[in-house]
Amino acid sequence: MHQITVNGNVRKIDYEMNALKTGRWVEAIAVQYAACFSDPSYRSVFLSKNPDRENMLIGAVGRLIGMRVRVCRTKLEGAVDYRGETVFACSEENEENTEGFDSLPFQKIFALCNRLMRSIKAYLPGELQGVPFLGGVKSILLCDGPQDMVDFYLPELAVFGTEKDFRLFHAAGLPADELLAVEPAAQVCAPPAICRRSLAPTREEYLRRMDGVMKKLKEGVIKKIIVARKCTVETTAPFDPFGYAEYLIDRFYQEYFYLFRHGPAQQWIGITPENLFKQRGRQVITIPLAGTIRKTGDAGRDAAALGEATPGSNLVIEHESARDFMVSQLKAANIGKVILARSNEILEMPYAYHLMSEIHVELDETATCFDLLAAMYPPAAVWGIPVNRIEPVIAETEPFAREFYSGLYGYWDFQGNADIALVIRSAKLDAEDRLSVYIGSGIIDCADPEAEWSETESKMQPLVGYFANSAACFSQE
Repeated sequence: MHQITVNGNVRKIDYEMNALKTGRWVEAIAVQYAACFSDPSYRSVFLSKNPDRENMLIGAVGRLIGMRVRVCRTKLEGAVDYRGETVFACSEENEENTEGFDSLPFQKIFALCNRLMRSIKAYLPGELQGVPFLGGVKSILLCDGPQDMVDFYLPELAVFGTEKDFRLFHAAGLPADELLAVEPAAQVCAPPAICRRSLAPTREEYLRRMDGVMKKLKEGVIKKIIVARKCTVETTAPFDPFGYAEYLIDRFYQEYFYLFRHGPAQQWIGITPENLFKQRGRQVITIPLAGTIRKTGDAGRDAAALGEATPGSNLVIEHESARDFMVSQLKAANIGKVILARSNEILEMPYAYHLMSEIHVELDETATCFDLLAAMYPPAAVWGIPVNRIEPVIAETEPFAREFYSGLYGYWDFQGNADIALVIRSAKLDAEDRLSVYIGSGIIDCADPEAEWSETESKMQPLVGYFANSAACFSQE
């Protein structure tokens, strides 16, 4: 390990709880003061509900110290970097099989993260251990070449807190007061129209590929799988990502909003309703959502659809398989006491209803957020059951890389706080005039592929409704 000292300052500030304004501020600073940062391409706005149901907001620029894990078939590689230079590295190979891993070794990956976390803690003075590390986990498929999978980092500049308690963190040497005073110009741009869209897979290809999925389900090779789609839209003119963010927050924010960039080519935005877990010290809450009922806007039709969510129905079977799988995984991990607090309730969203349950965990004193990830990720709500048989089916069925979709994004700190979201209801900003939306649905052996296609079309609407002619574009299917 290199001998370094992470220097920085934390202080309380008066700050407005406004994710949109914070996003514009982050972008303005990253562009105007780029020379002040080691890596200004790392930018993030993260808004969530904390365990007390208060809004928690983080706005961050730059990467001061961080951890990455790269994965390939034969080896896991972990590294800690400080201001762009590697200061600690470790790796792990599959000693049981010289040909490598048969499937993604999730537990080994997060065990490696624990090693990296301990390494970072040794560099971090006590007064900085309450500053959030932002980042996430990509949803990858195992292959021969190395792929980036895990990336968490301490920003060089961050505002974070609730309406009652906001703080400013800045690395030593940054002109913090000058940066905090930056007032970004608000832009008002009318949403452009969609001029082109492409589907991966197409509807015909989706239904054909689903034949293979249904065969594996009926033969018992797998019990459940999430099959995803990707829809890319191109617009007649560049669109303002913050205008798009305002549309999403105003209409659909309930649990999470995020807009983040890890490097110049990866900008993601989303309003996921689903957390993997929220942690405060030893207390953990996770609320699995599985089973979706489309909202039509007609009270009678919606009530009739909700009335069909009865024991033994496809919706309840799908939800209970995801819920029971998560409970069993947590208990098997032996990291604390697991309690099923609520079960099979209806959660109303602006665009759909979901079946939900609530699970509480009282962690053992030595357990970390990465022990939780090892026990819980990937959940059945974004992957499938059994975990080790899902990869080849996804590879056969989805003609695109998921990247951050169905992965994770959120924060943790060294005081035992964490909030990790599942990256669903999300999109990648490919260019100033191009957006890719990722949507999936849970498939069990009694699923109807036509109905699953319709469900994903419905889930897509919140993410494309911003554009001027979206209704006309998406009524063509």
